[in-house]
Parts: sequence; structure tokens; C-alpha cells
Amino acid sequence: FFIDQCEVTVGQLRTFVEATGAVLKFKESSRHFSTPASNNLPAAEVTWEEAQRYAQWAGKALPTEAQWEKAARGTDGRLYPWGNTPPTAAHGHFGPAFQQTALYVAVGQFPQGASPYGCLDLLGNQYEWTAEKNWPYPGNPDADKMKDYAGTCVVLRGGSWYHGKVGFYAAKRFGFRPDETYYHVGFRTVWVPPPGYFESQAFVQARLP
Repeated sequence: FFIDQCEVTVGQLRTFVEATGAVLKFKESSRHFSTPASNNLPAAEVTWEEAQRYAQWAGKALPTEAQWEKAARGTDGRLYPWGNTPPTAAHGHFGPAFQQTALYVAVGQFPQGASPYGCLDLLGNQYEWTAEKNWPYPGNPDADKMKDYAGTCVVLRGGSWYHGKVGFYAAKRFGFRPDETYYHVGFRTVWVPPPGYFESQAFVQARLP
């Protein structure tokens, strides 16, 4: 699969709204639509349904938890996208705990926080919607303790700037109800190519500089 290098931006969301006539439930992103300098801010206060609609319009999907975590942890099971050293202000936008500017910041500013595949902002900046509900992992010994709320929330990944150090590792799961969102919630999308794509001329052309 292919995953977006950065979180979906205000500019990309505005293009979707203009192309489809979609009406966003909240104004945290749309309040920036008339300000070109804000195009590279991450989309914010997006609902799960809106994120899904954007992804479908773009010919993509929201990532599964496994896809998101593979993009963040590579093949070596690292704790953080950049390795196993704890996060610093050079790795991402981690909010007041690292004495950075409040709220979210423009995407793609922290190359030292890149994952093995070049993805940026996987930790910090915004939480990111996934495609899946918060069912316990198979074999979870505490699954019975989760029965009252399992499956009620959609899983968020990425530890937003708002929630502090407790969320800044790549295996962290969080979640909101499908109709719930906040200004520290955004998303990125994935594309799964059709069978035979990697042998196709389209793939060859896409790899050309």
C-alpha cells in the first residue's frame, strides 16, 4: 500500500469541499480556507465520516491500524518512527510539553521525525483517524475488561500535540466516538494499488524523476 507522506492539509480539504459541495460539520478547518498561507496546516476538527468521504473522493481510504503502524514502525518494531530514542522537539510538534507553539503547525516541518518510509508527523501535530473500531487485539488478556466500551470508538493514532508525552509512541491507541472530534484530530489516507500495478507502465512512470 501507499500512505500519504503527511497529514491531509487545509488546502487539500478545501479542494475537496469546492469540488463536491461538501459542508463540514465544524469550522476549525474552513476558517482557514480564505488564507493561502494556511494551506499547509493539517486539517482539524474533522469527523470520521468527513475523513472517509474525503478519502473516497480521492480514490483512497483511511488506513487500517496495521497499515498505520507499519508505516510508523517499519519492519523492526521500533518504538518511534525515527527509531528507539525518545522524542525531542526536533522530531515533531509535541505541544506545550516541549515548549512549542500551541495548536497544530504546518505539516512536514520535522524531517528528523521521518519513518523508515519517509512519512512525517506520524507522532505529534494531529491525532489521525483510522478505519477501525477499538476492538481488543486478539489474545488480549484484558479483553473482558474492555467489553463495555469495545467497538464503540474509532481508533486514532499518532498522539496529538494536545495530549502530551503519554501518547508519543507508535503503538499507542486512542479513540473517539464516530460522531466526536476536536481541533487536534486530522487524518491521512492510503492507496492500495490494483493487482499487477507494480508490473505496469504506470508504476514505471511514477518512479521516474
